[in-house]
Amino acid sequence: MCWLWRSLLVMLLSLTACTPEPVTLPSQTYTEEELDARFDRETPEGTLRVFVIAMQIADAELLQSLTGPLPKSDLALLLSTERPTLSKELQLQQGAALKIRHLQLGDNIRMSDGRELPVSPDEISATSQFLVIEGISTPLRVYKQDDHWQVDVAPLVAARRAARSSRPMK
Repeated sequence: MCWLWRSLLVMLLSLTACTPEPVTLPSQTYTEEELDARFDRETPEGTLRVFVIAMQIADAELLQSLTGPLPKSDLALLLSTERPTLSKELQLQQGAALKIRHLQLGDNIRMSDGRELPVSPDEISATSQFLVIEGISTPLRVYKQDDHWQVDVAPLVAARRAARSSRPMK
């Protein structure tokens, strides 16, 4: 079981890290039925789990169905991480095993400039939640739009952009 958690940690850390070039993986996609059988996308947590899988398998169409349309540069940043090459079943198991915590009023959110600000009442509602995946310091806002949960990727894109710009040039 230890290898499963190690693979999960590698996947989670890859959400905030950048590699010089995208890693080419065998093409894997999931049908709506496969995802709906495992994850309740009518919840913020289920949406975030599917988002992580979409990043892991570099499925741009699935990713944008969970984020809304993205500029090509942002999409490239989200799809440019090293991803473990796991079977579909292991990817689904890891997505289901993600430990996700809801931020509560008064919890702090670390801003990109290092400041910490408390979660305010207008940021937590029936249609807006901040979720934290264990092992990742950047909380992600998941919000309801047109009766579907969406992931706000702006903090993740900003973190990746900063990591890319701080990398030494070759």
